[in-house]
Amino acid sequence: MHRTEYDVNRILIWISSPQADKPFKRDTVINQLAPISISLVDYVLSREVKRGSIYRSGLTGRYYMRKDSYKMNDTEKRLSDLEVKYKWLEEIVAKMHYEKPEKKRLWSATAPIPRDVKYIDVMYNDGRIDENYYIGNMPHMGATVLAWREAK
Repeated sequence: MHRTEYDVNRILIWISSPQADKPFKRDTVINQLAPISISLVDYVLSREVKRGSIYRSGLTGRYYMRKDSYKMNDTEKRLSDLEVKYKWLEEIVAKMHYEKPEKKRLWSATAPIPRDVKYIDVMYNDGRIDENYYIGNMPHMGATVLAWREAK
């Protein structure tokens, strides 16, 4: 392998390393891979910009960054946040449609108590409630009992 091929591979390996996730200058590459030809570093960086694996940034165009470490701008961040919220909302709506709602236990003042019910909740005229009241001990409706419902 020629010396230049070896140096080109060193530059390419450095570009693919985690330290190239942040913007870097060509001087950084030269300093970290010294001794290396400055013109070779310029050649490899410009070739990789043309290939699209890195891009040139900054006002002077002397800063480089890997394409896969691209930073999102504000609009992309907002769109990403909205997408996450939309997926969360989709899950909530799906749960509402596919889960069976809990059957509401309504109070009854006049309906007869079914024979298979053993325990009931009793509501008295003064507002207190007795839960899991045995049906055999239930007081008569009207005097002090306002309503009843089947216990859970």
